[in-house]
Amino acid sequence: MMRQSIFIVSFVIVTGAASAQYTESIISGRPGQAIASQTPGKGVFQLETGFDRSASSWTESNPLGTSTFDSVSVLNATLLRFGILNKLEIHSGWEFRDDKLSVGDKVDKIASGMSFASFGIRHNLIEGGGKKPSLAYQVSAKLNILADEYNAENILPHFMFTSGMSLTDNLGITLNSGMDFGDHDAYAWLYIVNFGYSLSDKLFTFAELYGGVDVSADAAGDQFNPYFDGGFGYFVNNDLQLDVLGGYAANNDVEEYFVSVGLSWRLNHPKEMPAQ
Repeated sequence: MMRQSIFIVSFVIVTGAASAQYTESIISGRPGQAIASQTPGKGVFQLETGFDRSASSWTESNPLGTSTFDSVSVLNATLLRFGILNKLEIHSGWEFRDDKLSVGDKVDKIASGMSFASFGIRHNLIEGGGKKPSLAYQVSAKLNILADEYNAENILPHFMFTSGMSLTDNLGITLNSGMDFGDHDAYAWLYIVNFGYSLSDKLFTFAELYGGVDVSADAAGDQFNPYFDGGFGYFVNNDLQLDVLGGYAANNDVEEYFVSVGLSWRLNHPKEMPAQ
């Protein structure tokens, strides 16, 4: 699924409104897909983790008849972030999953184990605030230390640019664009459009469109395959956020959906905001 390609991803309703790192409330990579422009701040550690269940269904025809295929995946995705400077972070993402495929009444385990590992940086170029957009870039390497069924031949790069701003006092937008690379000169353009709305000081909601377009030289044809998701986040306190979300797609005669629950936690945040 597209979630694997853009795992190092994030969104928060306050992206556009947040003035800088060291914001009063945690700015997390959850829930959603879009990468926010903000970093945790110098010396701040942040954990973002969640559990997903995804499923897809499709049919295939052959001379012997038509078969229905159902795929189910359960995974845990975790992102560790640390601010080495106010505007620069290092991070590492990890994913462990279990994939099963059923054809009719027969169920087979396809693969299980570590399915994603990465290490990278995010640099905030412009903090933004109000109607002034924020801007950042992220560079990461996808590591080839995975279970055999998921592993790539090489360490592969991933790039993303992100911008966010407030449209109204409660409504914000985050835009992402980037490139994801695979083995054998495969690469795809990634896009994310995210809208978030603050329902109260504690509760927010979001909806977004995201996906990828294969632009490899040997691609059979560029395909715009959109995915949609949305959900809610809740601030237990300034350093702890809970979330729930779900998504859906129907591309190339394949129906897909996922549900996810998770939390984000911040450590070593300063009790007083540093002077800007």
